[in-house]
Amino acid sequence: YDQDQRYNECGPTSVANSFRWLAERHNLGDRIPRDPTDLVDELKGDLNWSPNGVSHRNMISGKSAFIDRHHLPFEAHQIGTDRDPELIKKIRDEIARGQAVEAWLTFRNASGTSMGAHLVTVVGAGFSNGRNVISITDPDSASGGNGGTRDVYNVNPTNYLPAYAPDGIDTFITYAYAQSPTQELTDGTGT
Repeated sequence: YDQDQRYNECGPTSVANSFRWLAERHNLGDRIPRDPTDLVDELKGDLNWSPNGVSHRNMISGKSAFIDRHHLPFEAHQIGTDRDPELIKKIRDEIARGQAVEAWLTFRNASGTSMGAHLVTVVGAGFSNGRNVISITDPDSASGGNGGTRDVYNVNPTNYLPAYAPDGIDTFITYAYAQSPTQELTDGTGT
């Protein structure tokens, strides 16, 4: 799913895209709001959204609150750590297990000062032509590379995406998060 965000709503929009995909994949679409705007608005509350966006500190607890309220057989967790040289492999492994994944992108200027952050939905990750790559759907198509619904970026070993942001701004994958089906769902005992 690639719903477009409203102002500073990349966090709840990316998470909504992931939840919608995962719920429909497991025939649970009737457990979440059908209207995309209602889904994003509900997640804004769970993620403690403000006009400045969301904090990475609220991602797991916010997703868990949504999962619990809707009685979804999912769990939420963080993948890897900041500057984790194995992060792309870990993301690829999560996706291969049927999990929905988002990546927290941090922007820095040439002196290393933070210039903000952005959340995107990950739709693929791996190794191609000798490089780590990540494929994303960006809720704010204007913020990333070529503005398509699915963009692929090279990722260096420090999780730097050299072609994502305009010149003068460096983009790093700082965090990654997943929603996973629980054992109840994957072993066939769940709905």
